[in-house]
Amino acid sequence: MTEIVGVFREKSDGKYSVFSFRTITNEDYDVVTKGEPCSDCCPVAAFWASTTPFEEAEKIKWQLTQGKIIYADRVIINAAMATEIIHDVVSDMVVEDAIGREVDVLRIKIERQSPISMSLQECDMQIIEMDSEYIFFEIDVPKEAELREQA
Repeated sequence: MTEIVGVFREKSDGKYSVFSFRTITNEDYDVVTKGEPCSDCCPVAAFWASTTPFEEAEKIKWQLTQGKIIYADRVIINAAMATEIIHDVVSDMVVEDAIGREVDVLRIKIERQSPISMSLQECDMQIIEMDSEYIFFEIDVPKEAELREQA
């Protein structure tokens, strides 16, 4: 299973106030990649979620190995539509997507200098490994879901 997930800014009372996420097409992902302003129906960010390991996953010494695992990578933001909070929102949506899929482990590959990477680090997400280009995170999804319910 591989899906592209888009993050959207939704209007409420005529203002943008809520973020949501849902599966999108390759064409929608391309719109985000171009980094140009687009209509309200376009995602402001996107990422790939897959049960197939991303490139380099086999080289990482993961700590959580039991249960259903999902991999997230190719996280991008449409720079023309981004707000200052979008980095925090996108990192949260990647985790929320995994919770919704009822998986046990979420593994994330993200560019080391990405603001989303910084957001995940500020949330104390488990860094498994870093190289010159990427940071690899691993999240115990049921534990994270429980923490979010308590908050």
